Parts: sequence; C-alpha cells; structure tokens
Amino acid sequence: MVSQISDATRASDAKASHIIVAARRVADDEEIIQATLRNLRALGYDGLQSITCEHHEGMLVLRGCVPSYFMKQLAQTVASKISGVKIVVNSVSVETSK
Repeated sequence: MVSQISDATRASDAKASHIIVAARRVADDEEIIQATLRNLRALGYDGLQSITCEHHEGMLVLRGCVPSYFMKQLAQTVASKISGVKIVVNSVSVETSK
C-alpha cells in the first residue's frame, strides 16, 4: 500500500514539474519576443514598426514588411543579438516604393 502511494506521489510530482517547466518555457518565449520588439522599436525607424515575431526553442521567426533591404537586415541583426535566440528566420518582405 505504501509503495502504491509513493508511486502515485512520484507520478503526480513528475506531472507537476512538467507543467511548471512548460509554463516557464512559454514565459521565456514571450520575454524573448518582447525584448526583440522593444529593441526594434528603440531604433526609431518607422519601417520596423510592422515587424512581428514568434519564438520557440531558440528559433525566432521575423515577419512583416519593410521599405528596404537595409531594414530587413537590420531587423535580423538586432534579433540575432537577443539572449536565447539561436537561429533567426527572416521572413520579412521588402516592398519598395516605385
């Protein structure tokens, strides 16, 4: 009986720690996203305001539209310097004025 209770407690503890780890991972992703967006906005370029991003397991995906290839590269450079970002996927499109 005691063994069954101990097994149930260990299983419950394992599930609880898994939930806590998962919740922390989501918070880390959100912190990385917010840090990236904050750093992009701090540059003061209006063209960077439309960029959005997603982060999961070290991979940051940038999306949006900017007016020049310079701004696309700038966004990628800023994103690559954020702690926790291992890979930047730059899916930002460039729409130049004609």
